[in-house]
Amino acid sequence: MELVISKTENGVFKIFASNQIIRSEEASYAVEEVTSFNTQSGKIYIVSFTSGGMACAAEFRIYDLRNREIKESEVFGQCSDLQESSFENGILTIKTPVYFNPMHDTDRDNIEYADYEWDGISIKRK
Repeated sequence: MELVISKTENGVFKIFASNQIIRSEEASYAVEEVTSFNTQSGKIYIVSFTSGGMACAAEFRIYDLRNREIKESEVFGQCSDLQESSFENGILTIKTPVYFNPMHDTDRDNIEYADYEWDGISIKRK
């Protein structure tokens, strides 16, 4: 099962899996797959929802398509479009800056990060 993101002529983003609409998104400037992880039981996707503004550049959702199920996380993130992710021992970990403005925050060594974990059921901040 694959995740498909499309945009209608009216600017509405549609997220599909197995020809089923999972989400229609009208409020976002852009909706994009950030990364995905292949597992033995299917794929897990991280998708960004971008407002188009600098105040909150992006938030994320996880789409877990393992075991022929479709699971969607709650929206999460700290308004940064930057993220690092890894998948180990059945846990997806996502690390995002708490707030990072590339025009003003030049000291990347002193940025505070928020860590999130997806266990296949819910997204939790660690």
